[in-house]
Amino acid sequence: PVQSLRVALARGSLDGLNTFPWAFMTANTLGWIAYSFVEFNLFVFFANAPGFLISIWLNSGAIKLQYLEQIRPVLVGNVEMTQSNGNNANEVESSGMSNEESPSQNGQNRFGGFGGGNAGQPPPFCAQDKIWLLVVIAWVGLLSFIGLRSTPLDHKTQRDIVGIGANVSLVIFFAAPLSTIATVIKTRDSSTIHIPTMIMNTFNCVFWFSYALAVSDPFIAVPNGLGLLFGAIQIFLYLIFPRRSGLQQIASREPLDELILNEDNIS
Repeated sequence: PVQSLRVALARGSLDGLNTFPWAFMTANTLGWIAYSFVEFNLFVFFANAPGFLISIWLNSGAIKLQYLEQIRPVLVGNVEMTQSNGNNANEVESSGMSNEESPSQNGQNRFGGFGGGNAGQPPPFCAQDKIWLLVVIAWVGLLSFIGLRSTPLDHKTQRDIVGIGANVSLVIFFAAPLSTIATVIKTRDSSTIHIPTMIMNTFNCVFWFSYALAVSDPFIAVPNGLGLLFGAIQIFLYLIFPRRSGLQQIASREPLDELILNEDNIS
């Protein structure tokens, strides 16, 4: 997904890119890093530490683009309102009315708000940062419960708690791409399935499932076995519903810089 996000950032839009799994990528890698500390397993640690850092960058980029999608209509509305106010001001000048007498100017600010209210303002959060914040808080709370107790938990209990938490995160991470399954079936188009992620996750599950069988670790075997199943479902959907030539671009989209420049020029 790194290259896909780079393209989306350059384009200024996600254009159907499913970012929901990225939040659980953070939860998954963070959980397995914690598990590696409990078990002192360097293989698990070094396999997940790079993914944890990458997940931070992925989620940061997704939050930027989702917020841009939310603020874009507000900026467009502000530009249109400024244009309208400018036209009204010209009409007022031509008619000899003062600005105080003009009802269209009274009480409005250049950002579309009225009397200090929230009209014309974008939401403070987007969907990605809500999910991301939720999973991070959940893991911080779980690890605090384990590590900050006055009476330390024994090694087996720590292993079981962290292992179950990591398993839940991993299963959700593998299943998250299937959140678009309804769209794929309805449109008979698999464009919303991210092919590189599907392939890499499936191969990742094969290797970790094999490793789990070799070391007899059910905490690693169970979620990766389910990940293989989810990967097979995605491959099946990809094969029976071929991708179209590309996701349709939104014709009315304007780059953020152009909107700001237009508004500044008008004002």
